Amino acid sequence: MEMTRGNRAIRDHQEDGKRLHLFEALGEGQVRYIGMARYLDHHWEDRPDAYGEMRSAIIFELAVDPTEDQDRHDVEEQVEECGGSNQRWWTRPQDELRALALQESTSSVSEEEARQRSYQRSKAVQIYVKKRADGICEGCGKEAPFVTPQGRPYLEAHHVRRVSDGGPDHPRWVIALCPNCHRRVHHGQDGETYNKQLGQKLGKIELSPSS
Repeated sequence: MEMTRGNRAIRDHQEDGKRLHLFEALGEGQVRYIGMARYLDHHWEDRPDAYGEMRSAIIFELAVDPTEDQDRHDVEEQVEECGGSNQRWWTRPQDELRALALQESTSSVSEEEARQRSYQRSKAVQIYVKKRADGICEGCGKEAPFVTPQGRPYLEAHHVRRVSDGGPDHPRWVIALCPNCHRRVHHGQDGETYNKQLGQKLGKIELSPSS
């Protein structure tokens, strides 16, 4: 390995004014977003490559910041799963997506299975609310601004109660917004007030009680 291209981009991301996003591979083309990361240092170790041959590898030491709702969903919108699995999620019935979105975690499963369930729940919530919106922003009531290459109206899932602040990953607290409304919440002068209004709208849109 050499300190070039992607490796150099990781090391110099703060100097370059770029954000560093950290993911965890779950297998079968699935990934879980961990959060924003910051480069601290790096060192070299001898590690086996894909063919079992030992080589000198760069080991990055990173600090992971608490996950911000806006960062997590901005990145999720850009990630397409491998092998067409994303399309299979979109073809699931709404009642099945809702059941997955509401499934509770349990301590009786392995760590790997717990990660898989966490991924499935988060993905189910995200797609459920977008299908619920049916191409219409649940904030401003306007049509999605454009259609994705997959032929779906482009909307973004927003937690009115941030998961990083202890908010529930539940359809009652996640709303489908157009990019303009989503940026208004995070960057608008009235963002906090608007977010509260969205929470009130969700109470009417999603009739089930909060968990």
